[in-house]
Amino acid sequence: MTNSAVTLRERLTVRKPLGAPPALIRQNRQRLCEFIRKIETEIFTAEGETRATLRTLFGWDDDTFHFFIISPMLTHSSPHTSMNGFSPMLTYPWMQRCIQALADLRGSGRAVHLRTLVMHNNLGDLRWRPYAWWRRSRAGSIVKTRLFSRNHAERRRVLLAQPVPEIDLSDCVATDRDALALARHARNYAYFSAIYRMAIERHAGLHLPHGTIEVPLNVLNAFAFTQESLGRWIVLGKETSMRQVRVVSERGELVELHSKEAWGDAVSANKIGKFSIICTN
Repeated sequence: MTNSAVTLRERLTVRKPLGAPPALIRQNRQRLCEFIRKIETEIFTAEGETRATLRTLFGWDDDTFHFFIISPMLTHSSPHTSMNGFSPMLTYPWMQRCIQALADLRGSGRAVHLRTLVMHNNLGDLRWRPYAWWRRSRAGSIVKTRLFSRNHAERRRVLLAQPVPEIDLSDCVATDRDALALARHARNYAYFSAIYRMAIERHAGLHLPHGTIEVPLNVLNAFAFTQESLGRWIVLGKETSMRQVRVVSERGELVELHSKEAWGDAVSANKIGKFSIICTN
């Protein structure tokens, strides 16, 4: 009887030589990068060195954009945004890093991790528990900090509609303080959570330098809507049995966007600009 066991390394190793992506794909990636440059102030507000640091954290610096545009191989993940990274979900970036490191691209570029973080999860998300933050105190113990209410009236509110929380830094370790200092530049709690966890993951070595580009799912949706009208998008969704297009309501909850609204004046360019329109991932 032969041993047919295959190691994880063998499963993840990419040996087939890959060529450069076609011109159309490179053009689409270039347009996405240009779109991100135009709207980054909707994600965070910062100037000078802090802005450059945040760009590097998101993979929105010039070098990472370049590697993304010409990459012959993109790996992809789409976890929910949260300050927390519970097991086994924290294996997502580690797995992507392993694939990138084991990809033999024969000098034709590098593998890039494209992460489309889901930003419209709500406060009742039981997997990521974004209503609270679990951290290590300066004494080394695990501490739970409640940030938002999880009662029935509040739990359906999405992270995109929540403000940046005020957090007491007196009992935080230095790594958390540095990450929170960057996260405070975010426009809302969803981006605040994303920036914090990005900083922690990179401190832990879970991402290769210039190897990850963050394109939050709602930002990717907004980019798609610049290429195709919302009304047409809804028609395409019905033709392909795709989930409905949704919008964040005034209460901060997701509601379906109907075809009549999409074709009319109810959905303005300003609404798309604030990335509150959500489609399936």
